[in-house]
Parts: sequence; structure tokens; C-alpha cells
Amino acid sequence: MPAGSNTFEQLLASLRGPIAWVTIFSIAVNLLQLALPLYLLQVFDRVLMSQSLETLGVLTVITLAAILAYGALEAVRRLILTRCGILVESQAGPRLFRTASDRSVAGRNLEHERELSDLQTLRSYLGGQAVLSLFDAPWCPLFIATVFLLHPILGWLALGAGVVLFLLALVNEWLSKDAVRRSRSSSTTAVRQFEYEREHEGEAVALGMVETLAARQDAAGDKALHWFQVSSFRGHLFSATSKTARQGVQFAVLATGAFLAISGAITPGAMIAASILVTRALAPVEQLIGAWSQTVSAWDAMNRLRKGVLGTQPPEPATQMPIPVGWLTAENLTFVSADAEQPALSAISLHLDPGESLGLIGPTGSGKTTLALCLLGVLQPRLGEVRLDGISLGDWDNTDRGRYIGYLAQNPTFFAGTVAENIRRFRDAPDEDVISAARFAGSHEMILALPNGYDTRIGPGGATLSGGQRQRIALARALFGDVRLVILDEPNANQDRAGEDALMRALEHLKHRKVTSVVIAHRPSIIRYVDQILVLQDGRRAHYGERAEVMTQLREVSTQAPRSVAAS
Repeated sequence: MPAGSNTFEQLLASLRGPIAWVTIFSIAVNLLQLALPLYLLQVFDRVLMSQSLETLGVLTVITLAAILAYGALEAVRRLILTRCGILVESQAGPRLFRTASDRSVAGRNLEHERELSDLQTLRSYLGGQAVLSLFDAPWCPLFIATVFLLHPILGWLALGAGVVLFLLALVNEWLSKDAVRRSRSSSTTAVRQFEYEREHEGEAVALGMVETLAARQDAAGDKALHWFQVSSFRGHLFSATSKTARQGVQFAVLATGAFLAISGAITPGAMIAASILVTRALAPVEQLIGAWSQTVSAWDAMNRLRKGVLGTQPPEPATQMPIPVGWLTAENLTFVSADAEQPALSAISLHLDPGESLGLIGPTGSGKTTLALCLLGVLQPRLGEVRLDGISLGDWDNTDRGRYIGYLAQNPTFFAGTVAENIRRFRDAPDEDVISAARFAGSHEMILALPNGYDTRIGPGGATLSGGQRQRIALARALFGDVRLVILDEPNANQDRAGEDALMRALEHLKHRKVTSVVIAHRPSIIRYVDQILVLQDGRRAHYGERAEVMTQLREVSTQAPRSVAAS
């Protein structure tokens, strides 16, 4: 590929060869479709007149070979177009998926969900029937010119019909474009609304909101159905009109041809051949009208992809960094979300040596989780930076950096797969490493009690787990591998006494392995195990230092102002 070319240019370059072959095969396919009308012309005008079986045999063999060749080439060009769709997915899909995953955390996921949808639209179009009409339509003039050779009147009939069908296609696009856009948009909105409400149906039932939410869903569905009905009606109307026009032209050619044959202007064979040629000439135009909405959607999708992520230079591969030891520093971190005016974090700084632990406390909404996501490199601060072993997180490859970081979220998410696959983060790793991580997390016995142990399927469509089970399995995932930094966001929020004891042992294990850790917690039982404490208040640092020192400060503040942050 040319140096400096973006992903879209590389994709187009890789498609040029296959598209060129499809074009060549389309030439052959359309030329071979002249075989049948020429065969009928010769049979009616020569064979039947001469009663020559030898001529009939030769013509039949040649025509049969042409038909077989047509079938083979038609299958090959369809196969090539299907491969083009797969090529689009394989080349552009990984970059779009990584970009969508990276930016969805920053609240820009809707834009990249659309790009992934556009990619699917383009792939489906390349592998479908509609795209073939684009390769066949340029050959309509050849068939119409052949009809002119048979008789000018028949040629003008065919040409007029082609112009009428083309104008129908333009009117169809003009009248249907807005309805198709509204139908697609309202349908997407209704589906997203339904999926979100289904995910939170428990809360809806508890709050007595089922009927009102169902009414909202019905209204959204009715809107989507209305525009779908409008776009479908217009599309079907023009499709039916084009089919009627084509059959009417075919009838007119036959009637006119019969009149010309009776008048002696053409032969009966020419009449039959002209009818077939007109049908073949108008078929691609009719297919274009029938699949016009698909063609427009594919064209719009390609333009959006060209102007989006695929039209930009792919990032240079990040230099592979050495295995970190665990020094973690943050300098003047300031983070402002896209939809907020006030910063969620303001000038936060901290430093941890390998093996040290930090307790992060503060009232709800003080910015604890936001700080944790900045320390993980998931959120990018507006000012300041985070360094691991003196290296800015932005200089690390996400996958490479993630191998040395463990994270337990407030509400852990699992992906479709087994318990073992989720713990090993879907990497290739020995089962011993999975079991070892589960033992360190105190989850081994709990996992064995599941229906199929480590092979129990969880995630979407898998087994339903309690909050405590989810946290203990997610803790094992956070401890898996050679992690050097572990961040735990309220890891004991759903734990019973046994789960909390296992968590304490896991924290001791991390300290023994010299793993740097950050723990967000409200219960004082975990705070006893940390070396430093950072107290956040409205996104700012209220207290920071050694545990004993900060606890003393908090007790003094609590004595002076009972409503202070010490309550947390």
C-alpha cells in the first residue's frame, strides 16, 4: 500500500483488482446473453426454412456452451463480489471496532455505532443482488442497439422505455429519500429505547412504570412503522410501475414486431429476438429501481466511512514498553466531561511506589470513579497526565498496557463466554493461571459451586450471578496475569463477611507481590490495609497523605464539623 495512505484509500486499492475482474466477467456475461436471441433468430429464419438438422445441432451445441459459460461466469462474479464484502469487513472492521471501543467511553459511541452499521450496510450491499445491476446497466445500450439493427421502430420503442424507466428511478429517489432516512432513524431509536428499557425492566416493575414505558415504546414503534410504511409504499409503487412498464413495452414490441413481420419488414425470428433483447435491456434498469433504496444507503454509508475514521491516517504502532514495576504518578489531573461545564476533577496529584496502596474516599459524586478511569487511561484528562513507571499512559499501546493492569468496576461487566474465559480476559493462558488468580481472589470454591464450575457460561445469555458472585469473579479477573497496578472500585459493596475476608487476603497478597493498588471504598475495614489516603470533595483534593496522618485529620474535622467528608 502507498505510504501515508489512510484506511479508506487502502481499502479502495485492495478492491480495484476484484472489481476489475467483476467488470471483465460482466462484459462476458452480457455478451453471452446475446446467444439465446441469436439462436432463436437463426432457428426461426433459417433452420425451420431449410429443415437442416445439422445446422440445428451445431447451433444448439454452441448456444448450450454459451449458456453454461454464462452460468459459470455469473457464479464467479457473484463469488468475487461476496469476497469484496468480506474484504471490506476484514480490513475496515478491526479499526472501526477499536476506535468505537476507545471513544465510546468518552460518550461518542453513537457516532461510531453508526460507522459500524455503515460498514455492515456496505458489506451486505456488495454481497447482494442489487450491486450487479450497476455492472449490467451500462450494457443496456448494446441490447437496444441490437434491437435497432433488427428494425428502427422496435429500437425506438426500447429506447423510449429505457428513458421512461430511468426517469422513474430519479423520481423514486427524489420522493423516497426522506422517507427512507426517517424510517431508518426512527427504527434505530425505537430499537435502542426498547433494549435500554429491557435491561432495566426490574426497576421499571418495582417503580410501577411498565405501562407508561410500554406506551412510550408503542409511540416510538408507531412512528417507525409509519415511516417504514411510507417508504415501503413508495418503493413498491415505483417497483410495480416499472414492472408494468417493462411488460407493457415487451407487449408493444411483440405486437409491433408481429405487425412488421406480417408486413414483411422483419422475419418472425427477428420479432422473437427483439422481444428477448428488450426484456434483457430493461431488466437492469428495473432492478436498479427495485433496489434503489439499498443503492442509496450503500452510497451514503461509503461516503460517511470516507469522511469518518477510515478517511484519517491510522495511528502509528506504539513502541512496546518494558514490563512496568509499578510506580504510579498523576500530575495536576483535570477532567471535564463533554456535557458538563464544571470539571469533575481539578488539579489532582498523587504518587505511589511499587507495592504501595492508596485508599480513595469521598462522598458520592466527588469524582472517585472518574479519577480511577483516568489512572487506567480510559478517560483522557484535559490537563495533566498519568505516568506508569515514568511513561505517560498515552505512550502505551492499550492492549500492551492492559496486560499489566487489573480493574474491578463498581458494576462488573462480563462478556459472552465461560467463567474461565472471562477471568483470563479471553487470552490464551494455562488453566493453572486462571485457577491461581481465582484462589488469590478467594473465588475458587465459589466458582466450583456454580453449575459447571469454571466452564459455566456467563455474560450475555449466560448464568445469572448475584452481586457478590460478580464482584468475586471480577476480582479474580483483575488479579489475573502479571499485573503491576490494580484499581478496585468499591470491591466490597456487595460482599458478605466471607467475601470481605477474601478481599482482605487479596489486598495482602497484592502488597506481598509488590503490586501497586488503588482502592475506592466507604467501609473503614478496607482503609486499614492501605498506605495512603486521598479524600476527594467536589472533584478536588481535600486531604492526601499517609493513612495515619489523614485519619487524624479526618477525626479532627469530624469533631469540629460532624457533617464533613469523614462520614464517608
